[in-house]
Amino acid sequence: MIKFVRRIRLKLLDEGNLKRYLFYAIGEIALVVIGILIALQINNWNGQRVQHKLEKSTLMEISLALASDTVRIINTIQQLQNSLNNITRLIDHIEAKKPYVNELSDLFKYSYTFHAATFGKNNIAAFDLLKERGTDIISNPELRRKIVEHYTTSYVENEEWFTNLKNVHSLEANRIYSNFKITGDINEGISMYPYDYNELLENEKLMYPFHHYKSLALNGIEKLKVYLGKTQKVLQLIEAELKK
Repeated sequence: MIKFVRRIRLKLLDEGNLKRYLFYAIGEIALVVIGILIALQINNWNGQRVQHKLEKSTLMEISLALASDTVRIINTIQQLQNSLNNITRLIDHIEAKKPYVNELSDLFKYSYTFHAATFGKNNIAAFDLLKERGTDIISNPELRRKIVEHYTTSYVENEEWFTNLKNVHSLEANRIYSNFKITGDINEGISMYPYDYNELLENEKLMYPFHHYKSLALNGIEKLKVYLGKTQKVLQLIEAELKK
């Protein structure tokens, strides 16, 4: 092909037809430029295809992580609700000054160990992968903002709150130790009894930790419901983007 083009160019020069030679040279340059532009466009299309594929796989990974988080949050809300029910029954029984029954041992135990509910950690591996690949791979700016906001603000606030909840609960445990006998292991099962049930009925201060646990459970449920709503909203946005 190169020899053919060169032969034509030499022929035009030999004929002394400068006008035709210049016209041919310009055409030849134009063809080269067009070829380069086509190659660049093809390369650009390939790059966009690879970018889109990477964006889709990343969004699918984040979607799976958020779906898993949603299930975990719902389960945790249910666990906290069960704990709240136990604490409420316990407080109502004591405040009504009812006699001791064996069921109280379980209510004391479940109320005290409600912090052992599987709060767990959100799955942030997919978001870490997004940061590694670059958040700009998400072409939808609003979706990109929502995802980043979810993991850098909502997620952090939720984790900090539950860390504080566990810390406060641990501090309240000191009040428990001085007034209740606890035997066994949390993982295998514990038993919990008041040293003096009659004193518990008369001294409201001894029940303070359980009132505090009730407040924590209530607050935790509300916090998680808000966080659940935010998680589901981001998940819905991602699923809508993947359907495009």
